[in-house]
Amino acid sequence: MKLLLLTMEFPPQFGGVAEYYGRLVEHWPNREEAIVVLQPADALAKKRFFKWPFIHRALNRAIREKNIDLILVGQILPLGMSAYLYFLLNRLPYAVFLHGLDFSLARRNVWKRFLSKLILRSAAAIICTNNFTAQAVKDAGLGSESKVFVVHPAALLNWEASPGFSAADLPFSRPEKKVLLSIGRLVPRKGFDRVLSALPLVFKQAPDLLYILIGAGPDQFRLEKIRSRLPADCQEKIYFRGAVSTAEKNYWLKNSDIFIMPSREEKVLGIKDFEGFGIVYLEANLAGLPVIGVQSGGVGEAIKSGESGLLLPDDRPKTIARAILDLYHSPEKRALFGRQGRERARNDFNWPGQAVKLKLILEKIFAAHQTIGCK
Repeated sequence: MKLLLLTMEFPPQFGGVAEYYGRLVEHWPNREEAIVVLQPADALAKKRFFKWPFIHRALNRAIREKNIDLILVGQILPLGMSAYLYFLLNRLPYAVFLHGLDFSLARRNVWKRFLSKLILRSAAAIICTNNFTAQAVKDAGLGSESKVFVVHPAALLNWEASPGFSAADLPFSRPEKKVLLSIGRLVPRKGFDRVLSALPLVFKQAPDLLYILIGAGPDQFRLEKIRSRLPADCQEKIYFRGAVSTAEKNYWLKNSDIFIMPSREEKVLGIKDFEGFGIVYLEANLAGLPVIGVQSGGVGEAIKSGESGLLLPDDRPKTIARAILDLYHSPEKRALFGRQGRERARNDFNWPGQAVKLKLILEKIFAAHQTIGCK
């Protein structure tokens, strides 16, 4: 079975979607049947008009030259239309990946809903990266139980192999204190504003705690403003590190005590945006950290409450403060959650395992299409 991944996001591009596809291709179990990647993004960016003919020509050429049996669509819109039209003309089956926000955007208006309905109803399979999105697809009547599958993102098991970084490399003196850590893009839905609002309550009972926030993004100015309004003794315990190297990121994962990212659902221009999964929770677990999150989107799949961390019912500052203090005052619970979270991440969320899962799904749907004579 020869597969073609049609995507606009793939390494060396950054981002969760690009990494998801890159890791699946990298860990594909059968190297003799390696996935062919067709990435028209660069060429499309240079073409202001008449993009569709270019996509169709590129897709046709790749399918003929590589003798492709099944198309994997990385973005439902706009690339899904190319796979759909090719299917109508040639009966070549295709599967569509959905991550969360992409499905919300595909439901944004009547025209996009019409196109996404055509694409998903003709797809041989719909591969979602979380159960939250999978259920949304089913609820919209666009995929049955036998057609919608979930293949989660996974955590890297060799993250400790990066170059070294030590406290001596920091631009500030780091005393021997406990560390509350957050890592993520600085956008409102990540919930870092709620953490900052909770910290005055936390610091009253945890005077030796520091808060380290790693990440960059459009919400940085607002977050810095929130910090500036906190009492002076709180501000001096809060460090915004911005976008850091992998080595520094891993330093904090190794030298922190609790990880927190209370993501929430946000509406941006009428579109529901949410955390599709949250791979950073698993990365923190792999480092032996207990994690704290809020029941929102796919976060409940990344965090197993009471086993790998705490999954909160809401993101009120008082709720967040109680969770932080619960773990702060219980080193035994921190150690237990960290240990159990590491084992869960290693066993249930690793790239080789997810690649095998996807391969079995695709082999099943390809066999079904051959049986009914779709190719």
